[in-house]
Amino acid sequence: MRRAILGLLVPVFLTLLPTTAAEAASADAMEAQRCIWRCGDATGLRQPAYDRCIKRQCDTGQTKRRRR
Repeated sequence: MRRAILGLLVPVFLTLLPTTAAEAASADAMEAQRCIWRCGDATGLRQPAYDRCIKRQCDTGQTKRRRR
C-alpha cells in the first residue's frame, strides 16, 4: 500500500519541481530589474552614478550592462 502511494506521489512531486524552479528564476530576474529601475529613478540615469548604484545594490551576476 505504501509503495503504491509513493508510486503515485513521486511523479507528481517531480513534475512540480521544474515549475517551482522556473518561477523562482523569473522572480529573481524581475527583482533585479526592479532594482535597476530604482537606480535609474534615484540617479536620473546619470553616468557614472547609475552604474555605481547598480553595481552596489543590484549586482547579482545577471545585471551586467552592455555599453552602447
